[in-house]
Amino acid sequence: MSDFTMKRGDSKVFNLTISGDITGAKLWMSAKTAYNSTSFVFQKDTSLLGGIVITNGPGGLATVTLDPTDTSSLPPITMKLVYDVQVKSAAGLVSTVQSGTLTVEPDVTIATS
Repeated sequence: MSDFTMKRGDSKVFNLTISGDITGAKLWMSAKTAYNSTSFVFQKDTSLLGGIVITNGPGGLATVTLDPTDTSSLPPITMKLVYDVQVKSAAGLVSTVQSGTLTVEPDVTIATS
């Protein structure tokens, strides 16, 4: 389990280290306000949604990049989001490889240009 902290509306890059070779795998990261929530705050993946890049397949390394728009619509209070990362291997096996909380703190300055 891994816990991260960031400011609302900021860009953030997370480095993932996954046990085993992830060459040809698909990865997803999903975040919600609660496990039982029916909607996502954001989702990232290695294909259509984007945001996840496998940087070293044999070494199990990838990065997740959050854009300011992923958290900018959250209220200006400290929020703890729950998240997980799933991998679908080239062989079709699905496993959850990381989970935890993402604390999003309120921001003061809102600047994007």
